[in-house]
Amino acid sequence: SSERNYTPTPALVQALQKATGNTQLVVFGGTWCEDSHFILPKLFKAQSQAGFPDNAVTFFGVDRNKKTIGGITNALKITNVPTIIVMKDGKEVGRVVEYGKSGQWDNELAALLQ
Repeated sequence: SSERNYTPTPALVQALQKATGNTQLVVFGGTWCEDSHFILPKLFKAQSQAGFPDNAVTFFGVDRNKKTIGGITNALKITNVPTIIVMKDGKEVGRVVEYGKSGQWDNELAALLQ
């Protein structure tokens, strides 16, 4: 699979390493979604390499209608997956949806973590 041969971008690993204890990632993905299959294992590999704590990542699996128990996707206006939301002190500072605006989801995520 693609994540075995994937080397996380240094910018993302460094940003995850420098992220302080008040930083959380809220991640939405779908088992049925090819983009989730491609991106999320790479995100988790970068997280692992950086030593970013597991308890600072919250993962929600969604159905094809982008719904979860408790309506969290409605509250956070999730329209596509994967969506990676960066939270600091409980407030959203930004999000990367699918491959991001530029197609470089990892660099966009690194920038949000700064």
